[in-house]
Amino acid sequence: MIQRLLATLCLVALPCLSSAATFGDCTGAPQEAIGEVPPSVSDWAALACTPDGQLLTAPPGLSWKFVTTLGAFVLPAGFGQSAAQPGPAYFRDIQVQDIPLDHALARHAAAMLNDGLAPIDVPWRTAQVVSLTNTRAQGIRVFVFENETMRWGMLCDWSGEQCSTRHRFMVLDVRDATPAP
Repeated sequence: MIQRLLATLCLVALPCLSSAATFGDCTGAPQEAIGEVPPSVSDWAALACTPDGQLLTAPPGLSWKFVTTLGAFVLPAGFGQSAAQPGPAYFRDIQVQDIPLDHALARHAAAMLNDGLAPIDVPWRTAQVVSLTNTRAQGIRVFVFENETMRWGMLCDWSGEQCSTRHRFMVLDVRDATPAP
């Protein structure tokens, strides 16, 4: 168990050290598992393989952080997986769609994304919905909003009607970040 945890932590840090779109050893992945993220999200998302399956994570030079805690954020393919379901989980499909900001689901996700936070100075310019399914036949949607200065994401159920304010994340550019002395 400790070895799996260490392997997962090392792979989460790997995007900062590598330039590939997929990290870790994916040789044990089932044939239906995807091998890379679609080009439309590759500028802010990448795949990582661990002993517990795949993770969706930030690519090199970026970092995903929870909006409220600034803790590191990754999305395992086993989202929603109970302890009773043994074995690794993998992403089977990732579909990406641009959606109008005035679409009902985009308005709902944006309202949940901003819930309890200070108003943003610059309105969202674009919205995407990233629909993910895993090898356990489970689905989740990630709504991603962008403006001139930032990109934020929000996890929602498959219908897009139930979004979790505990699962809001920022996509941060850390390429020029300098550690504090």
